[in-house]
Amino acid sequence: MKRNDTSPFLRATLASANSLVGATVVFNMQDQSGTVIVNRASAVILDATAKVIEYRWSAGDTATAGQFTGEFEVTYTDGKVETFPNEGFIPITIERDIA
Repeated sequence: MKRNDTSPFLRATLASANSLVGATVVFNMQDQSGTVIVNRASAVILDATAKVIEYRWSAGDTATAGQFTGEFEVTYTDGKVETFPNEGFIPITIERDIA
């Protein structure tokens, strides 16, 4: 995606997750220096059974071009929290635009 884009949404399937029925999901993103750009922003559970989730970019999330890393954090109905991916991060590239 390019700077200031809010589409396409960031979609993931959390194959190793427990049931997402009744769970909540947030998205976090940081730049290469570790500065948090997106902090616990609500994500959408598109299909709880198939474990498909989506983060819908907000204005400002993509204001700066560069390399970023992201993760989804699931809070299950029993209060337990699990972060995806379990190892590493989601690589996110935001390209500069012409104008």
